[in-house]
Amino acid sequence: MMNKVINRSMKSAVSITLMLFSIVTYGQGGKLQKVFNKKELNTLYNAVLIHPDSLSIHNNYLDAMGIDNPKLLKEYDALLTKFPKSAVVPYAYGIYLSRLESPEARKYLLVAVERDSTLSEAFSALAFDAQRRGDMNLSLEYLLSAKRAAPNDPNHAFYYASTWKNFDSNRWILESLNVAKNFPDHQRGAQALFWLAERSMNFQDKRNFYRLLRESYPADQFSWSAAGSREEIEYLLTIDPSEALRLALEMAAKPKLAKEFGEYLNVAKLVADASMSMSENRPDAAIESYEQIKDLPAFSKFKKQLPVLIAKAISKAGQPDKAYNSLLVKVKVSPNTELLNGIISLGKDLNKSEDQILRDINDQLFKNAELATDFTLKRYDGLPESSLKDFRGKVVLLTYWFPGCGPCRGEFPHFEKVYRKYKDQDVAYLAINIVSNQNPFVLPFLKETGYSFTPLEDVDGRNKGNLDNKNRAPINFLIDKTGKIIFSDFRIDGHNEDELETMFDLLLKRS
Repeated sequence: MMNKVINRSMKSAVSITLMLFSIVTYGQGGKLQKVFNKKELNTLYNAVLIHPDSLSIHNNYLDAMGIDNPKLLKEYDALLTKFPKSAVVPYAYGIYLSRLESPEARKYLLVAVERDSTLSEAFSALAFDAQRRGDMNLSLEYLLSAKRAAPNDPNHAFYYASTWKNFDSNRWILESLNVAKNFPDHQRGAQALFWLAERSMNFQDKRNFYRLLRESYPADQFSWSAAGSREEIEYLLTIDPSEALRLALEMAAKPKLAKEFGEYLNVAKLVADASMSMSENRPDAAIESYEQIKDLPAFSKFKKQLPVLIAKAISKAGQPDKAYNSLLVKVKVSPNTELLNGIISLGKDLNKSEDQILRDINDQLFKNAELATDFTLKRYDGLPESSLKDFRGKVVLLTYWFPGCGPCRGEFPHFEKVYRKYKDQDVAYLAINIVSNQNPFVLPFLKETGYSFTPLEDVDGRNKGNLDNKNRAPINFLIDKTGKIIFSDFRIDGHNEDELETMFDLLLKRS
């Protein structure tokens, strides 16, 4: 229905668009910028009145007015009444608001799908709106409607499959495999297999999904397949260096991937050489190989393993003190389980007691730690304002977020799981929303999810000091009972919840 309506108005839309070229100017920095006077805006609005079912004409008018223009809300409410059968009127405004993640989008999108149930993009936008409100069940319903409205659209199929991860792992696997099966020539199929492999906690399942991804989607044609091969190499570097080397050689042999995987091939060679040297009792050679590994990606999984491997080689070379200290200096940056276990193992080799090892770790953690910049912010739950100093005597997990932030929403379940494990101890959980125009999402999100964080609203331009998130999210801090920042710039997912547990344990054990 909608496509037919748009086609009928295409000629008029083209003429209006051509008219716009006469009023385009260039702003600062050469960025294309449209400037409209009152007469031109009236011309665009009259075009909407003449052709209410032309999506392009609506978009021209909305772009010209600017989303912050207070007239738009009243105008489109009036247009809904004036054109009671048009699905394009509410669809155009709803999608425009949705792209800005505005809470107002839902009202217009609901009218649009009521008037035309084939508007798959409207259902999809409603699904993401529901996620910002924390209602994953409703999101799944809307995504199913989008999928039914456009069964040949890989985007709807992918998002529908992915959402099942929140409800039923087996159904998630089945639906994701269906995406790959039904869309063998689309990146979404490769992406579905990538996430099956990446999020799998079972070694054999992970390897099988990575293999299926490589076989179904050539890595030199599909970016998600190339990403999967990179992740698999990183995964294998610690578990099976020879297999990591074999895969790196296979990928680097492809002309389109030679440059990208050349770096991974070099790392895999060095790790394989080091592993062989250790098995042959040549730790000095292993150290030499490991220390040639440079410039690993910031979120490289192997980057966390490398210091432990080097320390083991240093210890085997007869320098256990140096090995022990080399890991201690890393504990504040990456307090993962492997690192802590390495410290404990090397400490015991040095005949240190567990208390002494813990004191050594604390010395590193709290050396040069800074007092966190205080703040006082409004709470969304109606309680009095909260200041950071109100939580002295507690270990504070502080995260910057906003409801439209997918990575933030993805991190919350893991924060919540760990927080609940410690909630009967001296811990606090604060979340600062950095996007004020998404305030209407916050309380519904909390109600639907049942998350335990204290919801705080940020203030533009405030002095954040050493708790500055630089207007980014998610950004996380862990603050000790005395108010000092001990950990920062960490991310938590299903693979490293133990890292957050380790951080809590270290701070709670300190008297």
